[in-house]
Amino acid sequence: MTEDDLRPLLREWEAPEPASAMDTRIRVAWRASVTPTPRGLGYWFTARVSVPVPILAALVLAILALLIELRPVPPVVRPQPGYVTRLGAAGFQPLPDGAARAVPMSEVKQ
Repeated sequence: MTEDDLRPLLREWEAPEPASAMDTRIRVAWRASVTPTPRGLGYWFTARVSVPVPILAALVLAILALLIELRPVPPVVRPQPGYVTRLGAAGFQPLPDGAARAVPMSEVKQ
C-alpha cells in the first residue's frame, strides 16, 4: 500500500465512541492530581508568592542599605580638658613597670 491508497480509507474511518466510564476515570484522576487548598493556619505555611527577580533584588539591596545606614557606630571619645593626649616622641622613656598613667596639664613641662 502506498500513501495514496491510505487517504481514502482515512477519510472514511470514524473514531469509536469513548467508553461511558472514561469521563468518570478522567475526573477521578484529575481530582487526585490537584491538591486541596489548606485552610486556616496551614495555608500560611504552604502559600506560594511569585515575585519577579528584579523586584526581589531591589528589595534585598534596600534592606542592605538600611542595615549599613543604621549599623551602630562606636562613640567618639573626646579628650577631657586639662590633659595632654598627644606628645612628641623625642626623649620618650617607657615607665619601668610598663604601666600607663594620666598626667594633669599643670604637671607637664613644656
